[in-house]
Amino acid sequence: MFSVISWWLAVQFCGLIALPLTWRVFARLPGRAYPLAKVLGLLLVTYTLWLGATFRLLPNTAGGIVVSAAVVAAVSGWLGRAGLRRGDDGRRPIVSWLSGNRGLILATEALFLLVLAGWSLFRAYNPEIAGTEKPMEFAFINGVLGSRFFPPQDPWLSGYGISYYYFGYVMLAALVRITGVLPEVGFNLGVAMWYALVMTSAFGVAYTLVALSPSPQAGVHGDAGPPDGQPVVVEAGRPGRTAIGWGLGGAVLLGVMANLEGIIDSAYHRGLLPLQVVQWFNIKGLTDSPPTGEWTGGFWWWWRASA
Repeated sequence: MFSVISWWLAVQFCGLIALPLTWRVFARLPGRAYPLAKVLGLLLVTYTLWLGATFRLLPNTAGGIVVSAAVVAAVSGWLGRAGLRRGDDGRRPIVSWLSGNRGLILATEALFLLVLAGWSLFRAYNPEIAGTEKPMEFAFINGVLGSRFFPPQDPWLSGYGISYYYFGYVMLAALVRITGVLPEVGFNLGVAMWYALVMTSAFGVAYTLVALSPSPQAGVHGDAGPPDGQPVVVEAGRPGRTAIGWGLGGAVLLGVMANLEGIIDSAYHRGLLPLQVVQWFNIKGLTDSPPTGEWTGGFWWWWRASA
């Protein structure tokens, strides 16, 4: 439980330092891309670390991560300084905006926390780092953790750098280092985090598209965007709730409904669907072997879902 909380806090911190930048850069969008703040913050902090370690200006250590975060926070604060300055009413515009968009903020944070905690629990019952590319990925994470500068050490070829795209492992290794969790725990928390970030990003995209659509119930600022610090009109009343609802629907469509191969696979092997119906879905290789009577068709059943 403590590992999940510390991981959540680390990602929240990345989103917080990127918030002024997100608020300023995406000012034309109704939700100012708030659901993407965590992705942007994590990307910028670890990319700064990667650049520094590649040019040997920053070590790949906890101190290097802190410096990277400070650089991103400084740039974010400077670019988004209009939202951080107190107005004539004594309030900061970004605080006023957050207060005026509570529905969007609460929906984003609840979705991220629910998916992160839920998938972390799922991984707790299936934590093995075995099969397909998982051992390789875990080796790369440990290679990054054991390297002071980049490119990181190749775990199989001593004295050489990893000859593979490895930035995603830099992101996970940085979170492992600053949270203090074991690498194997961080691997599984990373799986849950990617899923949570995908869901919140899909929510943000769907929310923005719906909020930008003309609505007879409330005015929309359109391309010009709202004045700095002013709550977005679409958030008030029914249109705001509608956009949030469609945003959650978009998250479910991408994160849950996008691939139903597993359900159809189980239905075929348990005999819950007529053969003609299963064949209509035209899933490659599914009906090549007879039903097993079990919930899956064997160890490699899930590979068809990615085909």
